[in-house]
Amino acid sequence: MTHHARSRTAFFNLFCAVALMAMIPGTASWATEPGNECWSPDFFQPGVTGYINSMTSRPEGVYICGSITGVGQHEVRGIALVSEAGGVYEVQAFGDGLVGSWGKPVYFEGRLTVSGKMGPTDADMVFGAYAFDGSGWSRLGTGSLISVDLAVFRDELFMVGYIYSPTLYDPSTVWKWTGSDWIPWFVTDGIPGQVVEHDDLLYVAGAFASVNGDSVANIFAWDGVNILPLDDGFPAPVSGMITQGGSLVVMGNVGKNGGLVSRWNRSDWTVMLDVGRRVESLTDWGGQLVAATDSLYDNSFETVHNPDIVVHDNGQWISVTKFQTRAVAAHGTSLFIQNPDFHGMAGDLVSPNLVVYRNEEMLAPFPEGMGFQEDRMSLALVGDQLIIGGEFRYGAGMVMRGAGVYDGLSWAASDSFDLNLAPYREPEGFLDIVSIGNDLFGIYRIHNLDYSSYSLLKRDPDPPANGVWKILPGGWYASTERLQPVGSRLFTWLDSGVWEIDPETGVKSSIAELNVDGSILATCSVDSQLVIAGGFQSLNGSPSSNILRYDGVGWADFAPSLPGPVVVITELPGQGFAAAYLAGSDYRVALLDGQSWEYLMGDFDGPIQALTWHQDRLVAAGYFSFVGSLEARGIAVWTGSSWGRLGSGLSQWVRYARIVDVVSTSHGLYVSGGMMTAGEHRSSGLALWTGDLRLITGVSPVPDDVVRAADPFRLHAVPNPFNPRSVISWNIPSAGFVRLTVLDLRGRRVRTLLAENRAAGPIEVVWDGHLDSGRPAASGLYHLRMEWNGQTASRKLTLVR
Repeated sequence: MTHHARSRTAFFNLFCAVALMAMIPGTASWATEPGNECWSPDFFQPGVTGYINSMTSRPEGVYICGSITGVGQHEVRGIALVSEAGGVYEVQAFGDGLVGSWGKPVYFEGRLTVSGKMGPTDADMVFGAYAFDGSGWSRLGTGSLISVDLAVFRDELFMVGYIYSPTLYDPSTVWKWTGSDWIPWFVTDGIPGQVVEHDDLLYVAGAFASVNGDSVANIFAWDGVNILPLDDGFPAPVSGMITQGGSLVVMGNVGKNGGLVSRWNRSDWTVMLDVGRRVESLTDWGGQLVAATDSLYDNSFETVHNPDIVVHDNGQWISVTKFQTRAVAAHGTSLFIQNPDFHGMAGDLVSPNLVVYRNEEMLAPFPEGMGFQEDRMSLALVGDQLIIGGEFRYGAGMVMRGAGVYDGLSWAASDSFDLNLAPYREPEGFLDIVSIGNDLFGIYRIHNLDYSSYSLLKRDPDPPANGVWKILPGGWYASTERLQPVGSRLFTWLDSGVWEIDPETGVKSSIAELNVDGSILATCSVDSQLVIAGGFQSLNGSPSSNILRYDGVGWADFAPSLPGPVVVITELPGQGFAAAYLAGSDYRVALLDGQSWEYLMGDFDGPIQALTWHQDRLVAAGYFSFVGSLEARGIAVWTGSSWGRLGSGLSQWVRYARIVDVVSTSHGLYVSGGMMTAGEHRSSGLALWTGDLRLITGVSPVPDDVVRAADPFRLHAVPNPFNPRSVISWNIPSAGFVRLTVLDLRGRRVRTLLAENRAAGPIEVVWDGHLDSGRPAASGLYHLRMEWNGQTASRKLTLVR
């Protein structure tokens, strides 16, 4: 696999070099040619990226529904069709897809129809039944009706769904589609959960005792006129139904370990399976009934699973594999099994979310890919080796325990740990990782029953891929603490405090008195001195710069103050320093050469998380979409006179990605974060740019005040500053989904003020100065962020208590 990935990367490196050299200055640029990509195609995630909600077998293959974004190297959104023939697996996507889907897909009036959700973010969704017409998806109906399951009966569409709104929750109804909206058709006294057509009857099942006033027991049929009880009904709430072997097969569970599977033969029930185990899923595999079962019991610390997937063969159940799962489906000679392991492991296989049982062995159907499951990974260098740390269990297609090493040719798992943990303490992974020489240090999260603790780990060198991580016994750390190496010394910082760490014991000790009137937001190292920066303006009671240095004895101003809170500062080898700071509701970058700042033209519309120097160019990365008029999508390069973009940037769904860290190596520029695509390629957790930044010409800068003046939906806030409330208003030129959020100085969302579809025209929203938690927000500077149809607007807002 490594050689395959390496050869593909080599091809793309050659392509990028030829494409860049062929560009004619003044006629083309990366900013105007997003198709010219130098992002590596190798960092997609193996298996299925995302979370599987359900799997459904149909003659054409297995439909996988969930919050998924990829199957192997194939980009999909919310739903995918996977088929198998002769051990070869094919994947079909459906247009731009959905954010998520679940239940059983059906074909209605020639269109694939499924229960799902759509919206700009996973937190702000419009739920319902969605239909795909071959090019795009559309929602059936309006209102707050959430679809659970679908069935087509006599060319009409029926839905199990429930009304959900702030004032009403009603899960009791089965609905019928009229062609323009949904109408209630069956009303139960409980919760229906499944609906299926079989043998010219519509079956509805769930947990209820009556329907439309008639007594039934958890299941009934409808012949188009009459409601038909199924004998005495089903003795347990029904959790699933399939058609198999010419009849209806129903499953249900009683308590933690009581599973029942019965076959309805149009006139009576035949019990197929009645065991002291839960039944999780049913499927038809080549004419044989397969059931995924599991028994649960509690030990002192956790729930333990004892799973078994069994097949009904010649009147008896035969165990196929002892694999825990919530869903099974089949196509061809393959039994598809949902893999619930949070870390993507299936025994020794790296196969996130999906494994296959075929020819009496477990297989990873989509084993390739050098992506990672984590979106908040820290990057460090030992020599020219890339060290990556995070809360993951696999990466680059291999087993890892939160750390990996890449030398530009191949990955190695940095997985040797000697933590000596008690049985109830589970290692989770790194929150931050840094290097001092060949030594590595990291803040590591350990799960302790119902809470987490954080320890400092040190890794001995020689070589980095084969050393041993050990806990330094010096004390506890906080989840938001970060590390900063300074020469051979190690420091940690948090909010308004800084401590030095003994690199042998992990003991933290106080250093020179540091009392600042705001938060520390960034650190770096220069000439064996620690540099801190942030949102403060005084030191120990006296006015100061918002950038300070510690020389081992005391604190002093390092550079002139920047006009806003400094969120990133870094040294540029031989070029001075670069810093990112908050300017109103936008972010800007400045260069320090000697004792004066040069302010680079271009306002970033979201937080900058990292700055680095690569190929004699300054690179900025973060949670932004535009730099002035340039749509950069998460990452931009300063060309010397303007900002340019790297291909078509980094994105997550229809949005730009949240980038966490960037590091320069001889084999490329690595970027970690929550991206799903890098340029035109799928990329999960980690992306690699292999092109030459020096050939990017950027675009002519447009003054930001000109861009804002042309903004048709500029935000207004009155009063500003405010206490206790401010009215925010703006206009949108056309209908669409609108989201208005309040961000703090670190770019963290603290309040969602609006998230819904709105008609064209004026919008007015009030912020009462409270957080989403209901607590009053602290005095200070915030910024508003409005998103509409892929566009954004922002404005600063000051709260005075």
